[in-house]
Amino acid sequence: MTYQCGTANAALRVAWLVLLVILPAVYAEEQQGPREIPGWGHFEDPSGEAVLQVEENSVVITSAKNELTARSPLGSLPRIVRAVEGNFDVQVRVSGSFIEPYQSAVLMAIADEAEYMRIDCGTDRYRRVEVSTGLMVNGAFRGGMPRFVTSTSMWLRLQKENVELRSFYSYDGKQWIKSYHSTDASFPDGRVFEFEEPMRVMLLVHN
Repeated sequence: MTYQCGTANAALRVAWLVLLVILPAVYAEEQQGPREIPGWGHFEDPSGEAVLQVEENSVVITSAKNELTARSPLGSLPRIVRAVEGNFDVQVRVSGSFIEPYQSAVLMAIADEAEYMRIDCGTDRYRRVEVSTGLMVNGAFRGGMPRFVTSTSMWLRLQKENVELRSFYSYDGKQWIKSYHSTDASFPDGRVFEFEEPMRVMLLVHN
């Protein structure tokens, strides 16, 4: 996945997507008329302003300015969506130049807006490139500390095994570094949060 930024528009190029679904995936259309992308899922564009290009080994999404917050994790962001059930392992490669503050590529696993995990690669307010994970459980936002990275070519990974969601990042797609696990955010009594199913895996453009 290559993310190319501009001051007005942002283009997200997605390549080398590895989607490993341990249990059978169940795909369900959630709205009328989504554009199907064979092998990927379907494309959603709430604003109607994004441009989608499907190439031989990649998908390019060009987006105008949009907004992403913890309470509104989807907003008007253009995204590629796939519904899954059971365990899964999703890996994408992100590379490119990040120019303006708060531009990022977002990989997300979501049950609803009160239950999700996302891992972002992009710029902070000072235009420094970082990887960070956000976890929303029962409407409360938690997550690991942002990690500044030395390369703009990164792999992102979300993995679900039984009740646990995990996020990782990598420079080469082989050696994975832990970002955050849902079990890091246990309840006061020691219980572990369990995500509802089915879930959706999404790839979003934040500009």
